[in-house]
Amino acid sequence: MIWRLAGVLEDVGDGFAVVRSNDVSYQVQVPSGILDKLKVMLEHGPEEAVTFHTLHYLEGGSGPGPLLPRLIGFLNPVARDFFQLFITVQGIGPKRALRALTLPISEIATAIEAKDKATLTRLPGIGNRAAEKVIAELNGKMARFALLREPGAPPHRETDIGEQAQAVLRQLGYSRSEAHKMVSEAIARLPGATGTDELIAEVFRRVRG
Repeated sequence: MIWRLAGVLEDVGDGFAVVRSNDVSYQVQVPSGILDKLKVMLEHGPEEAVTFHTLHYLEGGSGPGPLLPRLIGFLNPVARDFFQLFITVQGIGPKRALRALTLPISEIATAIEAKDKATLTRLPGIGNRAAEKVIAELNGKMARFALLREPGAPPHRETDIGEQAQAVLRQLGYSRSEAHKMVSEAIARLPGATGTDELIAEVFRRVRG
């Protein structure tokens, strides 16, 4: 499986990008929300470097034809993690999810945590019923994504839950000092916290006010 693809951005089309890596050009399907950013990158000139964090899935119709492999790309691994959770919702497959993700990941995740159905129904292909399913199945799992700022490096391996929570926040784009302050305050409010997710959820509640 291709988990990461780095190369030169050659083209951006309707829902896809073309990346050349080691003299091989790959068509990568991308979420609607990053198409404009990729087009701007392409306008900077030829040989613009890009890295996609990728997933594979098989696409096929109802007929007897073969299943076709598809490569999906994201500009950071956190967005890929979000996508993997999003498509676990019944009725939301990869194609539908790619079309739907027109808003920033953090905004969608915040809407899910806040049970904000109105924001979710702004996503293409997500009506009232689908929005209700998304909230029902993903609410309580989105704090990490709601805090996302910019792509970052993967978290370091830590043993203490406070250090693990800080590593997650650094991955989401917060500085070391910001992460330390946010987690310290969360621990002070939740001295009995036993898991990283619990601390991250508390940080999210604080940020949301």
